[in-house]
Amino acid sequence: MKCPYIKPTITQCLNCSNKDCVRDERQDDREKCKKHYFKDINTSRKYHREYEREHYSTVKNTEKCRKHRLKHPNQKVIYDRLRYERKKAEGVS
Repeated sequence: MKCPYIKPTITQCLNCSNKDCVRDERQDDREKCKKHYFKDINTSRKYHREYEREHYSTVKNTEKCRKHRLKHPNQKVIYDRLRYERKKAEGVS
């Protein structure tokens, strides 16, 4: 029997209650499948974090932030006011 979902997400597939699902024919142990899926997700996230650290440029990020601040001066005023109120409430002058 086909999957009840048209395009199932990983979460839907892992939590599927349909015993005749195609995925069940390939993987008979749901818990094993979940464990491997989450292990791969964590490995993937770790890889991308390390990749971002290697390719992060402070100069490029500073330039992007500066351009954003210049284009959105009202957001900066709001942020500065909130920051002032927060510091005032904490008692730091």
